Amino acid sequence: MPGNSPRILLLLALASSTVAIDWVDTNYIVQQAKSRASTKDAQTTIMNSATSSAKKGPWSVTDHETAVAPNGDTHAYFSFAPYHWPECSWCSKGGGTMHMVHNKTEDSGPSGGSESGDDDGSDSDEDDGNYEDETVQVEEAAEFPFFDHGMSRRDPDVGFDVPGPQLNLSSPVPIPPLPLSPTTTRTDEVAGTASHPQAAAKTASKVKDKNPPSKTSCTPSPTKSLAPTATWTLCPYKVRDGQVNPDVRTLNDPSAINGVTQSGILNAVAAAMSSGAKRTGGDSFSKNVATSIETFFLAPETKMSPNMEFGQIVRGPETGKQGTFTGILDLRGIICIVNAIEIIQKIGSDWTKERATGMASWMRDYSDWLINSSLGKSTASKANNHVTFYTVQRAAVRMALGDKTGAIEAVSGYFDDEFKDQISASGESPFEAVRTRPFHYRCFNLEAMITLAKIGDTLGQNYWSVQSKYGATIQTAVDFTMGVNPKNEDVTELAPHVAAIAAVYGDPKGKYAAFLKKTMPRYMEQAWWLYNQPEAFTQAPGNQKGKREDDAQNGVEVPEKFNCEFDLARYLDPEGRILLDDDVFTDCGELTPLYTMADSTPLVAGR
Repeated sequence: MPGNSPRILLLLALASSTVAIDWVDTNYIVQQAKSRASTKDAQTTIMNSATSSAKKGPWSVTDHETAVAPNGDTHAYFSFAPYHWPECSWCSKGGGTMHMVHNKTEDSGPSGGSESGDDDGSDSDEDDGNYEDETVQVEEAAEFPFFDHGMSRRDPDVGFDVPGPQLNLSSPVPIPPLPLSPTTTRTDEVAGTASHPQAAAKTASKVKDKNPPSKTSCTPSPTKSLAPTATWTLCPYKVRDGQVNPDVRTLNDPSAINGVTQSGILNAVAAAMSSGAKRTGGDSFSKNVATSIETFFLAPETKMSPNMEFGQIVRGPETGKQGTFTGILDLRGIICIVNAIEIIQKIGSDWTKERATGMASWMRDYSDWLINSSLGKSTASKANNHVTFYTVQRAAVRMALGDKTGAIEAVSGYFDDEFKDQISASGESPFEAVRTRPFHYRCFNLEAMITLAKIGDTLGQNYWSVQSKYGATIQTAVDFTMGVNPKNEDVTELAPHVAAIAAVYGDPKGKYAAFLKKTMPRYMEQAWWLYNQPEAFTQAPGNQKGKREDDAQNGVEVPEKFNCEFDLARYLDPEGRILLDDDVFTDCGELTPLYTMADSTPLVAGR
């Protein structure tokens, strides 16, 4: 791509690394989908993507090129918290001389390897748990090489004592100067409303650092090399919400999970598309699904342990021993695995009794961990996208075990509980809107909500009509987000959600079609276009308004006045804050304007 700047190339790389989850009705895919002429281009995309993705597999968490989890188990899933950056004093005063904190030779210091991800410098505050399409701080990230990876980052030197293979200590990475004052607030305009604060959620450093250190005359030297692993263990890490540390791409496991989940569903759908009298190749695609899932989850030499104990570890001298609750997000693609297995079982190919038995055992163990582990319990208590994606996984494992009742209970529990707080009367998503990348986070939580509603649809349940405490449905949230100015964020993240809503609720005025045509002219070539056709839904409520004027007949009482301390009491900590991500907080001062803004009139095609 001659002539493109590093910034443009990086943006393209980040966009291509996006990994989304979805659910498609099995009967629709197997029995009806290939007969739809309007989805031919999407089918072609799926067939081509299935073939190319399968060539990159199979995948395994045991392919550790950089480091293993802190417990030394090669089967343990392992990733770094994506938005955490080192905050070091690279020099200090000693005998009147300035010197680097770590000034030994490259071979000195303890050896070993526990995490991966380098830290090519910088420090800052921000995070999500979706290391995919982060485009904040692009210029800064462009200074560092990194690999694409559906959810994570990259690179490193010098080691420390931890069981497991040694890191490659041959190429120290220069540490650039640390930024002095990362931006922690921003303001976004929302169509139909007055400009209101979309300030970045408060970070721990912003809340706790009552007495910031005084300035010194010591200036970090960008000409010195410091082993990344020394940075990982010597420097405390601070969160910069929304700014991905590119070194997290060093680790294999997040990209492996993304590979097996995305290739799995693509090849399963391709297998269904290829079955029948006029098409061949279904068996080949089905075999790709079975082989990749067996390698990742079942084979003794390559299988992943059924837990996320070391997902999104925060590095530093006092941390780095266990994952955080945000790490559970990394395995959200498990729903695609369950969907893929259902599809190939339906067409009767390759999913043997032995594989089914092994996968059921893995899912039972993972379900137990999700429900009973400290990390699982922590995630289940959150107010924002973390609990929505957590519920997706809860439902997925129950479906994999053939427990329809358990799956319905998981999804119903969410829509009867957490969902009620997540969407305001206007359709705003307050817990997502306070983040540094509000458009992305609105879309991110909608991705999980819509997936849960699709699962419910397959189970014969209608969650499309469920309203929040404030009279809003999923449609209300999508309509509102269509009217938000995405500014420097990627508006196409909303496209698949708009397609789903159009299929479920209808599009009599053509506003959803107009949005898709304007934001993504070739949307009919996307795989999700095939998944989001009216025939794919059994519980679609049709042209449902879902607006406040319908609240009376639907039995929803809209509060006269939102009272944050009362309405959100369950989520508030003793300091009156709500934890949204590791060291990322919000409070009633930020949330109240978002819950109490007047209803807005969404734009037709989003600008």
